[in-house]
Amino acid sequence: MATIITSLRQKGNAAKNIASSTSRMRRVFFASNNASATSTASMSPLGQQCRSLFFLSTNDMNINCVRPPTRFTLTSSSNNCNINSKDNGSTTLPCCHGKEYTSTSTNIMIPPNRLAIRCKSSTANKKNHKNVDDASQARSESKLATLLEIKNVTNQAKETYKSLLSASSSPDESSLQNAHQNWIENEIQLSDAYSKAIKYTAKLRLENTAHKSRLLLDEMISRHDEISSESSLGGNNHKDNHSNSNNNGILIDDDIISEMIKKIHFSSNGRALPQLTSYTLSTAVIPPPTIKDFHNVMHSWASSKAKKKGVHAEALLWRMMELATLYPEYFDFPNSRTFALVIKCYANSTYNQSSERIEKLHNFHDRLATCSGSPPLTKDDPYLLMHSIKNIKDFTSAENKRLLNEWFARLHSHVLSSHETHSEEGTKISSTHDNNDKNEERVDLTGTYNFILRRLVQTGQIDGAYKVLGQMHELYDSNRKAEKAGLDYVATIDIKTNIYNLVLVSLRRKKDETLAIGLLNQMIESMSDSSKQSETGIPIPNDQSFAFAFGALRFMDMNAAKSIAENFLLVFEENVKNKRISPSTIVHHAYMELLIAHFGHRDDLLSMCDDVVDRISKLAKDIPEMEPDTDTWDIMLKACATNGKDGDEQNLDKKTKKAREIFEDIKTGKKGKLTDRSYQHMMKCVSFIEDEGERTEEIIDLFRRAAKGGFVSVEVLKLLKQNVSAKEFTDIVGRGRLADQWLVNVTSSSVKYTDFTNGGENKHARRKGKSTSKWAKKQRERESMIQTRKQAKNERREKKRMITG
Repeated sequence: MATIITSLRQKGNAAKNIASSTSRMRRVFFASNNASATSTASMSPLGQQCRSLFFLSTNDMNINCVRPPTRFTLTSSSNNCNINSKDNGSTTLPCCHGKEYTSTSTNIMIPPNRLAIRCKSSTANKKNHKNVDDASQARSESKLATLLEIKNVTNQAKETYKSLLSASSSPDESSLQNAHQNWIENEIQLSDAYSKAIKYTAKLRLENTAHKSRLLLDEMISRHDEISSESSLGGNNHKDNHSNSNNNGILIDDDIISEMIKKIHFSSNGRALPQLTSYTLSTAVIPPPTIKDFHNVMHSWASSKAKKKGVHAEALLWRMMELATLYPEYFDFPNSRTFALVIKCYANSTYNQSSERIEKLHNFHDRLATCSGSPPLTKDDPYLLMHSIKNIKDFTSAENKRLLNEWFARLHSHVLSSHETHSEEGTKISSTHDNNDKNEERVDLTGTYNFILRRLVQTGQIDGAYKVLGQMHELYDSNRKAEKAGLDYVATIDIKTNIYNLVLVSLRRKKDETLAIGLLNQMIESMSDSSKQSETGIPIPNDQSFAFAFGALRFMDMNAAKSIAENFLLVFEENVKNKRISPSTIVHHAYMELLIAHFGHRDDLLSMCDDVVDRISKLAKDIPEMEPDTDTWDIMLKACATNGKDGDEQNLDKKTKKAREIFEDIKTGKKGKLTDRSYQHMMKCVSFIEDEGERTEEIIDLFRRAAKGGFVSVEVLKLLKQNVSAKEFTDIVGRGRLADQWLVNVTSSSVKYTDFTNGGENKHARRKGKSTSKWAKKQRERESMIQTRKQAKNERREKKRMITG
């Protein structure tokens, strides 16, 4: 039978909820946050393969199934929503108030991903997030309440034991033993309650979550220290821990010991350290805080917004080392994951010493990892290096380049060499269960490699980005070989289409059309052969892949570029028809831009672009998403505005006439809508008119319309300045800041001032008729606030001086 878990959180009377399933279902979760709602979800007995069903009877409803095919019946009294099934035969049904739907009649097949039922309300997602937060808050409060209850019971058991112990000089041995056993059992339950309270409190997304979880951990530690000295029934099992060897099997040299002691005393912030001479070992097994408890608190710091969260996490690290060094029988020594979490806290903060602290932690970690014995530290731990690399923001400075190259080389070398190590040890994947456990331990390095590649592309280091792409494939191929050999591996990577697109963009900047053509051909081959895609890891292309590759073709021979682009365009259109690629017009737009770049001087440019628009229109008959849009007509206007002064008079008249027709259709709404690029290209066309008076008059008219519509981009402003006199330009736009209303609809580059800048010294002067965003008023308010703060500070100082006398 299926396990049915019902979770109801209501303020009024409990709602009636019914959830039923067949014996093939594995788990059902049914919840209602609406006291007046009654919802029923039942599974048809036909073709049951559903492993998980989540049904939320709020304004936002979701049903997830992971194994098709599944049929279901749904009755809901919630708001209007849609049923969407994303499979080969996609179906969308309007789900109305109180209406029942059965998949046996509509033949809806639930795909492996998900079937989503969502309300059309704009606040649905926000309410859903709020419900999740409320559930986490409730779970945390429940664990804290349980902790308080067990703590009270434990304290009573402790007092009972103490009272028996002090009742007489010769207490009953049996009663004393039973009282002691009862106390210790409660202490064990209390330790587990502390761990759960720390875990669920640390997951909350509240302001003081990290502080609260840290206080719980400190309370747990202090209680364990107290129990350790009081739970012994007799004898003193004191052990001298001043040796530089502890029970963790780590032999640490004197330099590291001195540095640890210094850091431990520094991190204690005046807190007294435990006295070794009076410490006695417990004869009872009471679970102390585990390394997982410490990690939960560190995770809480990592997700907080505290500026110095790295400092707090590092103090917790030294606290762990203190406890593990002084009391090795109870506390675990920090492992590499602990250091990685501290580095993550520093990397995600705005603390100005983060980089310095991360490098010092790295050096200290590496020294500990090379100590004799068997330390729980791995010098080239992937988590440690991953978070360290993500802290590097500037990829241009020499020092950051050195650190990036060193850490990334160590990371890549470690994840590759792990296969060889496992091969020598003969580590085999014995079963599906074992394989699933190993997957949980593997680190996903996709984000790290993507981060490095993206930053290299942004800083213009194209060769480095292309090398990283090769290393991603190297890791992917290595993992594939390990899988075939039945070996385990420590890291996974997923090479996605957006990474190839980034490289294609960078190759356009590098003007390397050969590599761009090769990459796109590889992606096309991967799309045509799914087995090759899984074997090589090469992703399938999308519309942007083709568009970016066309950009790289601008730097080769125009006839060869046109021929290659034509072939790619045919491939794209064929796969759009076969539904392998999502329909989009950006590929045809990129092709038109390529034609303009290569054939702008040719008289037949307009006919070439017209042919492309005709191709788009034909595709739109069967695929509505391919309908020519605003960008299509803006590019046609750009084609009309290309090379007008160098062409003959007949070609110029043809282009101008065509541009006027297109622009008029855009204005009337027949072809897209007006943009700042529409005005830019139309003004460019008009600038080719030989008659100066006619040209100036029409340029000014177009500019005034653009200003009225909020389309004054930097190019529109430049075209006005180039085609009118200086006096006319000043009369129209003035001097100083442009009106905000002129810029509201600009989608390309814009400027705020008439000297083509966006700010600078003396840029906030008031000007009649022009908006200055009330800068002067805000500045006066800011200066007044600063003076008020200074005055209050001086008054506090004077008051303190009078008190201290």
